Amino acid sequence: MLHRITGAYALLGLAVPVVGIILAAVQDRIGEIWIIVAIGLTTIAGGLIALFIHPMQRDALATPDAGERLRSLAMFAGIYNVLWLVVTVLMIVRPGSHL
Repeated sequence: MLHRITGAYALLGLAVPVVGIILAAVQDRIGEIWIIVAIGLTTIAGGLIALFIHPMQRDALATPDAGERLRSLAMFAGIYNVLWLVVTVLMIVRPGSHL
């Protein structure tokens, strides 16, 4: 069940930067550095979950091992979480914002 949820997060994670670009363009804020950095980090996080975390979960479920893959999976999940934390802080602090 958690693997299916991760798959949905992967799809949504790849859609978030597209929505962010559209919203930034509509609000005429596309040139602000915090938005550019946040969209870039969100894109990296979406790619990380879609290209690494979700496939690694699928492989770990299909053929369990002694835990080597789970350690790698935990590392990628931690990096994913840190990326989203930084994006959240950027959205709150908005460094360089002109509003």
